[in-house]
Amino acid sequence: VRPRDSWRELAGRYFTPREAACCVDLLSFYHAWVRKEAFLKALGLGLPHGLERFEVSIPPDDPPRLLHIDGDVGAARRWTLHA
Repeated sequence: VRPRDSWRELAGRYFTPREAACCVDLLSFYHAWVRKEAFLKALGLGLPHGLERFEVSIPPDDPPRLLHIDGDVGAARRWTLHA
């Protein structure tokens, strides 16, 4: 994990409000970023698709999972994330 002073700004800019609020330290930010990036790669899309269009769980409280895709909880349940 590389130190990054701008992680709070990045979370506020690219994550959903709930995700940004759950990123309490650099490690939780990286967990969220990697989960979000992995989902976009699974779709064959890049970051410009929109990291804010879907929401992932943030550790340490939740195991890896999608919470919604464009507000659709059912669509998120069809996917599995692994740490």
